[in-house]
Amino acid sequence: MASRYLGPVLVATVGWWAWTGPIHDMREETVQEELADHARTMSLCLRGEAFAAGAGANLEGDPESRCASRHGLYRYQGQWWSYDQNRAVRYRRSST
Repeated sequence: MASRYLGPVLVATVGWWAWTGPIHDMREETVQEELADHARTMSLCLRGEAFAAGAGANLEGDPESRCASRHGLYRYQGQWWSYDQNRAVRYRRSST
């Protein structure tokens, strides 16, 4: 009777291990990839802000701060960080 359940339990265990281990690591972005993505996002937003200003839109304030607040980003040591990112990563990178 126990051998009847052993196969599915083994398959489920190997699947769980693969999903939480190697497959998860392949899908997760590195910190450098996230920072590059944030820089791209800010670049596109600032380009849109410049276009809107050139088209005569009535915009108040600094375009960089508007884009940063729109996307939930802030500048720290010359890079754009997300408020959603783990701040322990930032502190670990800045202290080394």
